[in-house]
Amino acid sequence: MNQSGGFNELSESDQEEARQAHADWQERDPEKHTFDVEDYVDYAQEKQRERNEEIASFVGR
Repeated sequence: MNQSGGFNELSESDQEEARQAHADWQERDPEKHTFDVEDYVDYAQEKQRERNEEIASFVGR
């Protein structure tokens, strides 16, 4: 999920991987983990973008 553009921009194989990761995530706590797969991918991509920016700012020091 180290991509951007959301679920629909993923390749078919990446979409399948995202579906499986989402299913695994929901199984861990079905009452709290209620995002659908599209929101799950959006969240994961946003968190990855934030990590990348943090790394870039640290490396740039």
